[in-house]
Amino acid sequence: MPKAAGYLPYTGPIVTRAEARAAGAKRYFTGKPCKHGHISERYTTKTCVACMVVRSAAWRAANRERWDEVARAWQKARREHVAAKRAEWYRANLERRRLTNKAWRERNIERSKALKGAWLAANKLRTRVYTENRRARKQANGGSHTPEQVEDLYAKQRQRCAGCGGSIRKHYEIDHIIPITRGGSNDISNIQLLCMPCNRSKHTKSAEQWARERGRLL
Repeated sequence: MPKAAGYLPYTGPIVTRAEARAAGAKRYFTGKPCKHGHISERYTTKTCVACMVVRSAAWRAANRERWDEVARAWQKARREHVAAKRAEWYRANLERRRLTNKAWRERNIERSKALKGAWLAANKLRTRVYTENRRARKQANGGSHTPEQVEDLYAKQRQRCAGCGGSIRKHYEIDHIIPITRGGSNDISNIQLLCMPCNRSKHTKSAEQWARERGRLL
């Protein structure tokens, strides 16, 4: 039997099987190799843990489709548990994730560009909201908004530009009523949706200044 992949000899405290059972433990360590040469823990059923790892890996390799199906079913039935464990691992391995992702991008430059382009095309609103939130954080004005809030505002404006009243069904831009450069918050209460010409016209002007230029205020 081959050695377990990535296997390192176990060096824990030595106890007998009887002692492990008396303590209610599921594993014990004798310090002696099994018949396949693994210096590993053993289950109280006498099975070598490293041998089980090897057998399990061989079974998965020979039954890939069945294993994937079982794994997907298990994850689906425990979706919240899996998500929590995954998030916990991500938080504990931020630097490892960064280096792994960087190495993958360097090995797969063209594929990485294609995936990024596809994601951006499918998540235009999320990208715009992220950009606005990031810009506001740099100004330290406070406040943030979500894609869901922008979609709700789009419905409240009845798909009409807040400036000229024209349709924004094909395209709209996120505008800060009080510009960020003038101390405006990035909260949804300071957001309106404008068509491109109106947003270019308003730019960093205050709402009052822009309204006067358009003849809406004296």
